[in-house]
Amino acid sequence: DDIAAVSQHLREEMSPLGSGGMSTKLEAARLASDAGELVVIANGRTDDVLLKLFTGNSTGIGTMFTPADRKLDSRSRWIGLTKQPAGAVTVDNGAKSALTERGKSLLAAGITAVQGAFERGAVVSILDASGAELARGLSNYTADEIEQIKGRRSDQLEQTLGRAAYAEVVHRDNLVMTG
Repeated sequence: DDIAAVSQHLREEMSPLGSGGMSTKLEAARLASDAGELVVIANGRTDDVLLKLFTGNSTGIGTMFTPADRKLDSRSRWIGLTKQPAGAVTVDNGAKSALTERGKSLLAAGITAVQGAFERGAVVSILDASGAELARGLSNYTADEIEQIKGRRSDQLEQTLGRAAYAEVVHRDNLVMTG
């Protein structure tokens, strides 16, 4: 990912006096690019910088980041990019593969850990075993409920919870890949 590479380079090059302002700009650029928008980071002190950018006379003026291949609808942007997660669930390699390679929903059987206290309908981060974020999604269960059902097969959830249960912890329609 171009933005991640530039961000890493800037962290390595940052002076002791740097305040991290460029890191914030790069994170904003990543969010906008992931949402399908073209982004340019340029020096606002350059004479007529916006005019040059909008008229295509922008050679050497800044760094352009192209839009992501997929453009997210507003609901997916809200889930995956702008809403702060209320908690997180960690998944095993099987669940990671199901999410990233096969486009499946998140099932309780693949969850190994729960972090945070959240209610049903909350946005949660879905992390791999190393702690890297794979996705974000709307949880069908509270954190306490997930703690009870993690690692269990879908046909065991109703008995474990003592009530009717969803087969998915996060349904694919409510899940946005971020990693």
